[in-house]
Amino acid sequence: MTEEVKIPIFVRKATGLTRDVSSFGAYMIPWASMAGSGITVFAIQSIHLYPQANIAVGFLIAGLPALFNALCIVILSIAMPRSGGGYVWGTRIVSPFIGWFSPGWMYFVTSLLGLGLLIWVSPGTIGTILAVVGTTLKNDALVSFATTLSTQTWARMTFAILYNAFLFAIGVLGTRKVLYATYIAWAVNVVGSLTSIGLYYTHNPASAQVSWDEVWGAGAWQQVVDMSEKYGYAAHVASTTKGPMTDTVMSTIDLFWAYTGWETLGYVAGEVRSPRSSFLYWYTAGNLSTIAFYTICGFGPHFAYGDFVGRYVFLWKTYQAGNIAPADAAAMKTPIMFACQPLFSTGLTSNNVVQALASLWFYPATCIFLTYFSTPRTIMSMAFDRMLPERLADVNERWHTPHNACLLLLVLGWVEAFLVAFGFDIFVSAANLSFFTAFYCIVFSWAALVLPYERPEIWELGLKKKILGVPESVILGIISSVFLFEYWFLGCLGMDLTSILVTLAWMLLGLIIYCYYLQKNQSRGVPIKETFREIPPL
Repeated sequence: MTEEVKIPIFVRKATGLTRDVSSFGAYMIPWASMAGSGITVFAIQSIHLYPQANIAVGFLIAGLPALFNALCIVILSIAMPRSGGGYVWGTRIVSPFIGWFSPGWMYFVTSLLGLGLLIWVSPGTIGTILAVVGTTLKNDALVSFATTLSTQTWARMTFAILYNAFLFAIGVLGTRKVLYATYIAWAVNVVGSLTSIGLYYTHNPASAQVSWDEVWGAGAWQQVVDMSEKYGYAAHVASTTKGPMTDTVMSTIDLFWAYTGWETLGYVAGEVRSPRSSFLYWYTAGNLSTIAFYTICGFGPHFAYGDFVGRYVFLWKTYQAGNIAPADAAAMKTPIMFACQPLFSTGLTSNNVVQALASLWFYPATCIFLTYFSTPRTIMSMAFDRMLPERLADVNERWHTPHNACLLLLVLGWVEAFLVAFGFDIFVSAANLSFFTAFYCIVFSWAALVLPYERPEIWELGLKKKILGVPESVILGIISSVFLFEYWFLGCLGMDLTSILVTLAWMLLGLIIYCYYLQKNQSRGVPIKETFREIPPL
């Protein structure tokens, strides 16, 4: 008789990853990883769809699910700090299928779509920054380059390809390379943001008009107002708005997307030093700082400019649709450019140095540095359980990074950029991504909620606090779930039929992959039930 060989639960005995994230990293990562297009672009452009929205209140409302879900992540990361965190918590605490499908597969899909969106948005933002600097310096060559970068499909696609390759390179070369690049980018962006905040809150619409005319030429402000009226701005507002309260609530669909990324540190929890203090104090402080910053900075342009922001965005949207006469566009003293934060912050001063500082808004380009940090760990963790191709669990012995998972993200990121470039941006709409984020983050809430009952031995390793006799994770899990349920429904309201069908297609693909590996592993004799009860090694 031949002895039956039992296949090990995991592909190897250790992940091969290293703990390189410090306490400061735990503070900075939530801030640096949240969706840069949200604060840089949607804080400006959401007013087009929701003309009477209060953006400050919108950011506060959208920040609540992020905060309470982050507190659930704190509890789970202290009790079970593992890379691939959301996937591990979901499969080991809630349900193998729910954990694989939602914080595993759907997180991967969301990261991939976000990568495709942001490497496409980035050239528009960077082009605007360079156009402002070029106009200020009277450098026609720089303005021409910036215009090409922000408006020409071939230029934006080239940028997307090269930038994605750069992100892949730092992602493969090790955690410290990613973190150093993120620290530098974060510091640069903070300088730009604080300068902009100072400008926004020392102006009102009257003084902003004076400054705008100083930057773009006498009468430039009134020209934007007149041109917007000519092309039907008042009619647009009247036909679009649902009133201040509804507009504010609906604007949070886009603004909620701005916060996505708060979960990043949880997905690399196994690589955080001193997880108890890093998550409980530093990570929590990082999330609170981000909510405060987003609220202040997101409302800033609307405080300084009033409805001028909505008028300019209306003109830009109308121009993009090809509905502004070429002669009218050419006559504009203010070029009709991509509407984003640096355009409005630099319009409040004619001082070249202050303009240069206020233009440093690289968030859409830099927030995705960490995509090649958290997402490959999720792919690796799924493959570590033999629920994706096992080669994706490989970790480079020199750099301690999941290089094959990074390579997969690189190739698929290029595909996504290509789809967006050629008109298939439905694959990466903010409504889709808000729905996806609520879909997988709510499993963190459920994991925290049932942790003391489903896996009490794991809960005992955590904070072990109770409020009126009820475990703190239960209370936070309930509150977080309620908030995230809201964005399940609001995310659906923001999607048209095509978006819903695309979402269903991604879900169907996930179901097929899950069933395939379940069947494959069962036929090979892999102990499936044991796999999802066993906590993976560090």
